[in-house]
Amino acid sequence: MTDLKPGSNTCNLTKWKAWGLRPIVLFVAAYTMVGVLHELTHALVAYAFRIPFTLFHFAVNVDRAHGTLNQRAIIGVAGPLFALGIGLLSWGAYTVARNSRLGLPLLYLVMFGVSTFFGNLISTAFVGDFSRLAMTLQLPMAVRYSASVLGVLLLCGLSFLIGMELRRWTPVGVSAAKAMIGMIALPAIIGGSGSSCKTDGQRNHFLRHRTLALVWFVLIDSVLRRKAE
Repeated sequence: MTDLKPGSNTCNLTKWKAWGLRPIVLFVAAYTMVGVLHELTHALVAYAFRIPFTLFHFAVNVDRAHGTLNQRAIIGVAGPLFALGIGLLSWGAYTVARNSRLGLPLLYLVMFGVSTFFGNLISTAFVGDFSRLAMTLQLPMAVRYSASVLGVLLLCGLSFLIGMELRRWTPVGVSAAKAMIGMIALPAIIGGSGSSCKTDGQRNHFLRHRTLALVWFVLIDSVLRRKAE
């Protein structure tokens, strides 16, 4: 597996087998890391409140018969906030190491960390981590829908920026179509397939996973635009 670097200009790198495996591995690793830590944060806050819970690999089922509404709201927002922290810290590291071999894994951590927060922001008007906070604060539906729309816009903007950065990591000479498949489509399909199996504790996460699908469509568009320039 070739060590992919931004703007690599090696003839052999134009073959997908030489550069396409590393993005898949890093995509899955970053997705798993952010997802597990996100759910673990929910569980740790619930544990701090002495509220019973069941922790799954990509979800945590908190016993709603225990704890106050405020406590459940804090448990809900803790996960997305921690994911956002991962994304912001990873971005800071990426700005320093963007031209090294650490750049690509950091970029994927940025993508999943920040997009997890924005994806949950979309859930404010529906069912999800932020909806519990909205219920606790008794926010009117107009405000909740506004927060959801803001989440969509921020997620699309983030996706476009990440897509342009991912284009830098495609070797010189690779077409836009191959870049789309190698950097986005295959990692998303293969990496996302493992999260499609749901346990009972994952029902409330259905919306989040579906809204995160917006990321890949916007990323594809940004890759094609970048190539056209």
